[in-house]
Amino acid sequence: MHGAEVLVPISFFLGIALIVKIVTDNRTRQKLIDKGMVDDKVKYLFRRGLDNPLSSLKWGMVMLGIGVALAVAELFPYISESTVMGLMFLLAGIAFVVYFFIARKQSDKTE
Repeated sequence: MHGAEVLVPISFFLGIALIVKIVTDNRTRQKLIDKGMVDDKVKYLFRRGLDNPLSSLKWGMVMLGIGVALAVAELFPYISESTVMGLMFLLAGIAFVVYFFIARKQSDKTE
């Protein structure tokens, strides 16, 4: 067997295990918060992702940029892999910059 034939299944199952662990940890934390078994200082740490709804927008924009780069690679098969990688980083970077301006505008509205 080659290295890739072994690493792919191992990575897949480790990834699934990590996702299951994250989901169960978050559910446990949420139940502790709902029952009031955690003081206010710790509640902030558990809910910090929920306080920023723009976080989903940020990652959605980044994934959209990467998806566009991959779609361009499919449409134009003569483009080299390094160009596709560069395009992925470029579009993801643009998405982060656009998100920055959206988030700053949104924070100016709330203040």
